[in-house]
Amino acid sequence: MAAGFIGAFFNELKGLIIGIKYKPADLAFYNRGESIPILFTNNVNATIDSVIFPALSKIQDDKIKVKNAISRALGSSSFLLFPLLLGLAATADYIVEILLTSKWSFCVPYMRICCITCCFSIVGSFNLQALKAIGKSDIILKLEFYKKPLFLLLLFAFMPFGPLYICVANMIYSIAGAFINAFPNRKYIDYPIWMQIRDVVPHFFVAMIMAAIVYAIGLYSTMSVFFTLILQLLAGVLIYVSISIVLKSDSLIYIYTTIKTTFTKKNK
Repeated sequence: MAAGFIGAFFNELKGLIIGIKYKPADLAFYNRGESIPILFTNNVNATIDSVIFPALSKIQDDKIKVKNAISRALGSSSFLLFPLLLGLAATADYIVEILLTSKWSFCVPYMRICCITCCFSIVGSFNLQALKAIGKSDIILKLEFYKKPLFLLLLFAFMPFGPLYICVANMIYSIAGAFINAFPNRKYIDYPIWMQIRDVVPHFFVAMIMAAIVYAIGLYSTMSVFFTLILQLLAGVLIYVSISIVLKSDSLIYIYTTIKTTFTKKNK
């Protein structure tokens, strides 16, 4: 509870500083740009928490099973969420124009930075769930005392350069936080940082390739905003799935097998 309170307080600190130091419009663009990526991430995290915590709690005394469960969950979630978030970053200008109108176009850079930030926060969240499930909530609180001075250092270092740089500071903090959150699990469940990188980096690079192509489509498209966005979404799904099939992604195979098994059982 204490760790959650500290996290929530410092998370709101960014908006407070932007509101005090800069124009109200800057705060509005920041909040609007952050809202859509955060909506995706929070809903997914809430779903994951409700499923993975009780599952891990049942096997908390078996380090190998906990490690394998976290590895599988982290790989599968990053396989689904990385393309969603990076695809959102690539199509942000069209999505904002359709959903919010062009007057909110200044929130696009904030949205793109926040999408990258959320990619790393997902990794950090899984590590905290593992610690919580094995009864190491005291470690979670200690991690907050390691991370938050770094957060303040980055925040005050980047603050003079403008509100967008506060988002950049938060992105850097999210990357560092993912590594800090991962560190204890080397000891407690034998799941070191390099293994976690191995589980998520392939999905990140494939999603980056997909996002780059999708962004190029939007950049050179001569169609209307709506049809360009539809083309980008279809192309993004096709490219990501195709590359994953060629690379024989374990997460794709696992998700496909799970869905197939679920539907087979329901039909029986």
